[in-house]
Amino acid sequence: MTDMEAWAQWSLSKIDVSPIIRATVLHAWLSHIHPYIDGNGRSARAISNLELIRARLPPVIIRKKEVTRYLDALAKSDLAGDLGPFFSLMIERETDALRGLELAARSEQGFDPFKEKLRKRQEQQLRIWHSSVKLLLDILELKLEQALEGFAGKVITRAYDSLEFDGYIDLCSGSQISKSWCFMIEVKIPALPTLKHLTWAGCRSPEMLRTSESVSGPSLYWSLPNPEGYPPWHINENQNPGIGEMSLCSDQDTWYAKAGNDIAKYSTHQLAEAIVNGYRNLLTDTDENASA
Repeated sequence: MTDMEAWAQWSLSKIDVSPIIRATVLHAWLSHIHPYIDGNGRSARAISNLELIRARLPPVIIRKKEVTRYLDALAKSDLAGDLGPFFSLMIERETDALRGLELAARSEQGFDPFKEKLRKRQEQQLRIWHSSVKLLLDILELKLEQALEGFAGKVITRAYDSLEFDGYIDLCSGSQISKSWCFMIEVKIPALPTLKHLTWAGCRSPEMLRTSESVSGPSLYWSLPNPEGYPPWHINENQNPGIGEMSLCSDQDTWYAKAGNDIAKYSTHQLAEAIVNGYRNLLTDTDENASA
């Protein structure tokens, strides 16, 4: 039996499987088979969306800023047979698509100049937020590289920038959304275990709200790779790099950051330095555990 015949037979024999599972498996499997000279990705995406549409669900759209995460997830399913990261991405995008339909259904018809002006201001705030997160990552990468000089260490970063306008508004309204990935940091030093963290945007904690001018908005949190494999990332507050939660202040130039139970105000450079010190502590603990 050829790979395509096995793919088609699975589809026919699993007709009662959840549509999101069918869409994920058929997409990843067809990408793995790679039956065409060109257009394999487009075909896989079309087939997965056809599965969703048949089940009266909205199609999944992989946004341009999420192409890297999409390709990484497909690579894991292709090389290691691990569908977890790709399934997580599909679930998040389908959830966002359903939320988008709900918002569209509730929206009023007609043009409102006041609402349009307010929306433009909100979009500007979101752009500033993205720029501030990117600046933090750039400074953090530079400071980590400087800290590892002489240790043959390597710092790998990846920006995702996946928080969309509707998600940003939900967070500013105090409504939680599916985890919106912001950036990933990987610190590698010979003879020591790799340190890897993912930041994602979520609602501000009650403690942060009481401190940060009582204004709702997004906070950055840390996750670690899940040793059990799925979901691919999990939260471990004891292994964050010194800072557990970070929120941009209303002046758009400084941050409130939570270290342990204490919340203080930091410039972007100060926040990056605090995180680097957190990595130093994690590396020290890792080295001591390896030597024990």
